[in-house]
Amino acid sequence: MQTHLGRRDLAAVLVLVLFGAGVPLWMAAVAGTVGIPTIDDWVYMRGADSLFRSGHVDMPGHTAAVVGQLVLVQPFLWLSHGDRWAYPAFGLVAAALGLVASYALARRFVGVGSAAIVA
Repeated sequence: MQTHLGRRDLAAVLVLVLFGAGVPLWMAAVAGTVGIPTIDDWVYMRGADSLFRSGHVDMPGHTAAVVGQLVLVQPFLWLSHGDRWAYPAFGLVAAALGLVASYALARRFVGVGSAAIVA
């Protein structure tokens, strides 16, 4: 089992984050769609915003399936003072963390290239 991550691992993780979070951000910026809610984002943003502003979740007609997400975005809302950039920032950080965690887990069992493909 691999316990020490080297320079090749760091390079692989940087490439994964660049492509997994950086490229989507760049594409959204070029299209002018950064921060524009899609599909069910309206409900999530309403619930997170109400939790941030009042301490209560206001999501009429929806289940509590996104409660974890509502809680996790709160530090970003606090940093942004409730501004809308908190939502895409949270999504990008969550994507990057997911890629890093997937890579680190796979790397325990396989080589650098294979772990990058797994992630």
